[in-house]
Amino acid sequence: MGKALIISDDRELVKSVQELLKPAGHSLLAAGGIQKGWAAASQERVEAVLLFTRLPDGDGLALLPRLKQLPQNPEVIVIALKG
Repeated sequence: MGKALIISDDRELVKSVQELLKPAGHSLLAAGGIQKGWAAASQERVEAVLLFTRLPDGDGLALLPRLKQLPQNPEVIVIALKG
């Protein structure tokens, strides 16, 4: 099945997303910030990226252009939470 990447520092949210994807046979990689997210996305073949805007090392939107240039052309879902 597919592999997704979530770039978020919210561990509870990452765990919830993983629990949602697991029954469908999908795997989930997690990264807590922009730098680790880019490293994971450029080293692993992922079909989808859940990209949060508020990250400890900056605005996740800064990573969007690089993600869209990856050879696997993953679908990117940008998530902006208030709070």
